[in-house]
Amino acid sequence: MEKQIRDLAIFNTYQNRQVILNFYKDSLLIKREAFHYSSLEIEGDCLFFYKNKEHRYTLSLKEYPIRVIGSDFQHYYVFTNDRNRAEIYFTN
Repeated sequence: MEKQIRDLAIFNTYQNRQVILNFYKDSLLIKREAFHYSSLEIEGDCLFFYKNKEHRYTLSLKEYPIRVIGSDFQHYYVFTNDRNRAEIYFTN
């Protein structure tokens, strides 16, 4: 069963990893990002990824009001709205 994310601080534990971001529109994969990062910061509704103190990627979560911990995989999160979905996988 999926558990709703109430506090984005859950992502503070994910440092020095690889992340895979899959973006879907109407259930079709439209974009994929995968990269290594050294730190992740949370500011407002954004996740900022850094590699060696240089900005690497920003994920805005404003358009995804429903945020859950996915039950299909370990370190898997799903953010959705009516038509779009972003999936985040953290690996070691």
